[in-house]
Amino acid sequence: EVVLDSSKVKSPFGVAFDTAGNAYVAEYLGGRIHMLNANGKFSIFSGNGKKGFAGDGMDASKAVYNGIHNVVRTKNGDLYLSDTRNNLIRKIDGKTNIVSTIAGIPGKKGFAGDGGPAKKAHLADPISISLSPDEKTILIADIHNKRIRGIDLKTGIIKTLAGNGKKGKPKAGEKATEQPLADPRASVMDAKGNLYVLERGGNALRAVHPDGRIFTLAGSG
Repeated sequence: EVVLDSSKVKSPFGVAFDTAGNAYVAEYLGGRIHMLNANGKFSIFSGNGKKGFAGDGMDASKAVYNGIHNVVRTKNGDLYLSDTRNNLIRKIDGKTNIVSTIAGIPGKKGFAGDGGPAKKAHLADPISISLSPDEKTILIADIHNKRIRGIDLKTGIIKTLAGNGKKGKPKAGEKATEQPLADPRASVMDAKGNLYVLERGGNALRAVHPDGRIFTLAGSG
């Protein structure tokens, strides 16, 4: 059992694991990503603890973030994170340890860019991200845009998968991109292509079928 000194972390929020059993812990307020290895050694993997935006094109140790909510890791070692208050999705390359922005524009908060390069898109507090099982798509809970958006990691194109930007309860069986969402905080996709959307404020769990139709699985709203 590993017991961490709580003074070493500040508001840990998200965690991801690699195949060797190492854990990558993202701090929401602390501005760093820590690594806890399988032997219990705790070290800073990325970030300098400051609040802001910096570090693209540089080693992960020099990165500056603003409100990291969570991290996901691919099998090849790439680490993606939701730099929420910067309205960005960023990447730490598993081979070079270089940081880059894959979605969003620093200083720009809003909604724009669907159908085009994610690097030119606008996001609004992307709170949670996940990987599709085939690792071809990054799923983004773009909470203040009230949408779930997806980035094709091969083409870099971003699009909306659920939500029309309005707040409300979606009608069952309708096209997900034409229906409102109340509070899309997290999403995950299964191997069959079903997209699950958790709405905390909406008190419900939604599911978008592979044909694009949305349903409520749990919760009355």
